Parts: sequence; structure tokens; C-alpha cells
Amino acid sequence: MLVILKFQKPPDNISPDLLFSRLETKLSEVLKTVPPNHLDKPLIDVELSAKQWEKLGQLQEEMHKEYIVRREMLLKRLDVTVQSFLVRTNLKILVYTYRPIYSMITSLKIVQFHLVV
Repeated sequence: MLVILKFQKPPDNISPDLLFSRLETKLSEVLKTVPPNHLDKPLIDVELSAKQWEKLGQLQEEMHKEYIVRREMLLKRLDVTVQSFLVRTNLKILVYTYRPIYSMITSLKIVQFHLVV
């Protein structure tokens, strides 16, 4: 999101409150430039209670666990598929293409912020 909004890399010591404050300011500026009915109404337009936030956190944790299982399954399928190609033919170019992509995919992390956004 920060890249799309053309933010520079924030300093390591910036607080989350300050970062989100700057993000909110930038989003307000961007939203002023879009047509009036460009955005739909928000799904939730009320303040959540502490109990609701707790429930949301539990749901996020459950979705995250399922995401991890699905991700590992898809990576395993990718591994098996690529290995089957390598067994049939010795395609070195496939190996050079596959390894960096696989490394990038396996290093991705999803956090609660991504799911709320």
C-alpha cells in the first residue's frame, strides 16, 4: 500500500501511530481526487467493542492457520510438479527460474493488518 501511495521507506524508529496517521492523511488526499461514487459504502460503519475486536482476532487466527495449511499444500504441489518435469528431462533453465520464485513465495508473511485491509 505504501508503495502504491508513493511513500518513501519509513524510518525504522517510526511508531505505528505516526505511520498510520501519515497514511490516513495521504489517503484523504487521494480520496479527494476520485469521482464521488467511486467507492462503495463500508461494510462496517460502527466502532467495534473490545469483545468484537477479540472475536475478529480469533477469526483472523483461524483464517491464518487455514492459509498456512493451504499455502504449504500448494507449495508441495508446485515442488512435485517441478520435480516431475526435472525427472523427465534435465531442464536446467527451469531450475534457475523456479528456485528464485520459490524462495520469494516461501518468504511471504501475512499478518492481521493485511486481512483487515
